[in-house]
Amino acid sequence: MKFSSENDFAVTITEAFVAEKSYNPNNLPDLYEVCLKCDHLDTQGNIVSDYWKGDFTGEFCSNGNNAGKTWAQITLETLAKLGFQGGSDLARLIELVNVQTTATVKASKCGKYFNIKYIGGSSAPKAVDAAVLANKFAQIAGGGQAPVAGTTFQQPVQQQQPVQQQVQQQQPVNTGFVQQQQQQAPAGQVAQTPAPNPFQQG
Repeated sequence: MKFSSENDFAVTITEAFVAEKSYNPNNLPDLYEVCLKCDHLDTQGNIVSDYWKGDFTGEFCSNGNNAGKTWAQITLETLAKLGFQGGSDLARLIELVNVQTTATVKASKCGKYFNIKYIGGSSAPKAVDAAVLANKFAQIAGGGQAPVAGTTFQQPVQQQQPVQQQVQQQQPVNTGFVQQQQQQAPAGQVAQTPAPNPFQQG
């Protein structure tokens, strides 16, 4: 029975051997892989099995953290993390049988198959605890007070200052005519009209 979902599964190694590389489209010689059969007991009592395969060739890895290492080196490092003490003596792989570890299962690109991508958790990404991340963030940001775990970091909004509009005093428009202002009488008095000047020509 094969794996049918992505997850980290507790497994027991039940077989360990070296085989010719299963994927070799160019039929190149001397391509091998280490095969570890991993059994997982699911919640219904069924045994789910698959093989983890580690390339054992002289080809170099060209990307990631292992760039510059041969695939044989990378596989030997993985085996050592599982507790294998035989170094490059793969005849001792039998020592890994019955070792309990973790297998990380990932879906294939087409989504139809689920294969063991990592074993032992050495290459799988690990989530960082939220509280630890908050303290680290404070240190990276310059030693400020650590934010509360789970909070969202937002850019502070600068308060916009009100724009003061300068009101220009409106100047009176000179129309060329002089307006005569009528003198107003004080309160309680009746304005008197000046008597006509008999000597003034009309």
